[in-house]
Amino acid sequence: MYKNIEIADVIGSAFFYGRTKTQFTFEEIEIVFTEIRQKDQFISIENKNRSLRHIMDLIEVDNIEVDRTIVLPKNKAIQDRFERQFYRLDIETRDLLSEIVKSIFEL
Repeated sequence: MYKNIEIADVIGSAFFYGRTKTQFTFEEIEIVFTEIRQKDQFISIENKNRSLRHIMDLIEVDNIEVDRTIVLPKNKAIQDRFERQFYRLDIETRDLLSEIVKSIFEL
């Protein structure tokens, strides 16, 4: 069974496990995606542009400044939206993503 994750899932996992910093670099996210690919060949990664559009929907903005970093507003309601996004994943995918996110972001 193929599964799909995106940038918002990574951010949601980090928030769920206590990350308070609201900046995420694309290098960090790419490291997470690389490890996911190595550990489970049936998980696919959502297109970056589509993922960014979904992030804009979650934070309710029309445009997002993205250079090498995604900067999110410090807002508990927005963080909760990302955590709910993370929980849409099945338990096995959440567990794998959580394990990787905790090690990369040192949570």
